Amino acid sequence: MSECWARYCVTIAKHVIENGLHSAAVTEAGYYAYNEKNDEAQKLHVRGGGREYSGSYYINEFGRAATNMPFGGTKYHDMLYQPDFNDFDLR
Repeated sequence: MSECWARYCVTIAKHVIENGLHSAAVTEAGYYAYNEKNDEAQKLHVRGGGREYSGSYYINEFGRAATNMPFGGTKYHDMLYQPDFNDFDLR
């Protein structure tokens, strides 16, 4: 999983450098879109599904799993394989 994340970050950095830019920040829309996907996927996960916060290791006060990783390896790879630069404020 960490290899997927590393590739994603390097791809963004490469895009910034090759295009003479100076920064890439996630847009508010991109942030909320990811969190909506995360929340929907979490509902299908054995530890998720609308339970009240219990203070447990698994569910935080926002109703999310502590790891925020409800996606399987293949789905996670597909999500991170090519960044969607529309989700970034590139300057």
